[in-house]
Amino acid sequence: MPADCIVVVDDDDAVRDSVGILLETHGLRVRDFASGAEFLRSDAYKIMSCLLIDYHMPDMTGLEVVEELRRLGRSHPTILITGLADETIIQRALSAGIMAILEKPPPDDVLIDTVLAAVNAARRAAQRQATSMLPERQRVAGDRLA
Repeated sequence: MPADCIVVVDDDDAVRDSVGILLETHGLRVRDFASGAEFLRSDAYKIMSCLLIDYHMPDMTGLEVVEELRRLGRSHPTILITGLADETIIQRALSAGIMAILEKPPPDDVLIDTVLAAVNAARRAAQRQATSMLPERQRVAGDRLA
């Protein structure tokens, strides 16, 4: 099974590099992007298990990127990182389906635990989707075996 792929979107090179190294030391693959627009132009959504995105970036905020993904029907567990999380940002993030908001810079253990929770959520969603595509007889037989 290939390693889970985490997409990191942050305009700060140092943040992308340090987060990438941290995630890779925990067995996760990382693709990173310097802007939301660069990420949206890519096909990384096809392979990602989790999106880790900064809120404050030039051109598009992290929430605008997530909202665009939802508009395109591309939903993935998402973690928003921000230096300033006011009530408006928090409410908008929750409405957009963000699973976690972390204050920048998050402690390494908190970041890893949150990313692993997102990866597990992505795996469960993929399992549910695969199971729902099975014919009814196979689903019932699989349920009996579980």
